[in-house]
Amino acid sequence: MINSIKLFFLNIAKISTLIKNQLIESLGNFRNLRYKLNNLSESNMELGLFHLRNRNWNDAIFRFSVVNRFLDPSNKHAHYWLGWVYLLKQDHKKAIIHLEQAGKEDQIGLLAFVKSINSVTLVPNEIYALNRDIMTDVFMDKFASETEDIPQELVKELNKAITDTLPEEYTILELGSNIGLLGNEINKRMQESYTLIGLEPSAEMIKSQGVYFAEENMYNNTVQAPIDEFLAKSLEQYDIICSLDGFAFTAHLGNMFKSVFSRLSPNGYFAFAVHSTLKSTFSNQTLEFSYNNQQIREQLIENGFTLLVAKDFTIEIKNNYSIFICKK
Repeated sequence: MINSIKLFFLNIAKISTLIKNQLIESLGNFRNLRYKLNNLSESNMELGLFHLRNRNWNDAIFRFSVVNRFLDPSNKHAHYWLGWVYLLKQDHKKAIIHLEQAGKEDQIGLLAFVKSINSVTLVPNEIYALNRDIMTDVFMDKFASETEDIPQELVKELNKAITDTLPEEYTILELGSNIGLLGNEINKRMQESYTLIGLEPSAEMIKSQGVYFAEENMYNNTVQAPIDEFLAKSLEQYDIICSLDGFAFTAHLGNMFKSVFSRLSPNGYFAFAVHSTLKSTFSNQTLEFSYNNQQIREQLIENGFTLLVAKDFTIEIKNNYSIFICKK
C-alpha cells in the first residue's frame, strides 16, 4: 500500500512537470512564431523593394500587399511603397489611397506630388533622388543599343569640339554622375591631368559606381547633393561641365543653363545629352522631363553659349536622345 501511494504521488509530480514543460514549450513556440511572422514581414518588404527596383510592378504590389493585409496590417511603410509602385505604374488613384494611409511615413511629400502630377514643372529634390535610387538597377541599358552608345558618343564629340588648349591641370564637373556611365568614358578618352568631380543626388547610384565599373577612383571626388542647389551655392569654376541627362528633374532648362554658365571658366565647355521629343513633356512613368531641341538651342544662346555640336540619336522606337556641345 505504501509503495502504491508513493507511485501515485510520483505520477502526479511527473504530470505536473510535464504540464509545466509543455507550457514552457508552448510559450517558446509562440515567441518563435511571432519572430518568424515579423521576419516574414521584413522578408516580404525586402522582396517588394527588390521587385520595385527592377520595375516588376505586379510582384512588388503582391509582396507589399501580403504585408499590409496578412502579416502586419498596421505597417504604414508598406502603404508608402505601394504608393510609389502605383505612381510609377501610372495608377494615381491607388497611389493616393495608399499614400494617405502611409501618413507620416511619407516624409518627402510624395502624396502632394502625386495629386499635382498633371501640372508638374519641377520634381522635388528628395523625390528625384529617391526615384533615381529606384532606377539604379535598370539604368545601365537606358543610353545604349546595339548600334548606339550615348555616353561614348558624347565624350567623342566633346574631344572633337575642343579647339582651345585646356589648362595643364583642368577640372571636369559631371552633373548627375549616375552609376558612372559617363565617368567611365571620360577616363577612357579624355587627355590626362584632369580632376573629375561627380555630382549625384542618389546614394544608391553612387554606391553602384564601384559595382558596375571596377576601376578605382573613377571620380576624384563624388558629391551627393541636389544638382540645382549645388550649382547655386558653389563658388568654384570648372573647365568642362558635362551631363548625361542629369537635370531631367526640371522643365526650366533656361535656369539650369544660366547656373552652368556661371560655373564655367572662361572659354569652358558644356557637353550634355538629354531625352528629346517633339514637344517638351513630363513622363508620369519615369518622372523625368524630355525636351524640344529647338527650344534647347534658343535657351543656350539666350544664356550666352556658343553652340558647337548638336546631334540626334535613336536608342529604340520613340526613345530619342540629343547631344549638345557648347562653349562659353
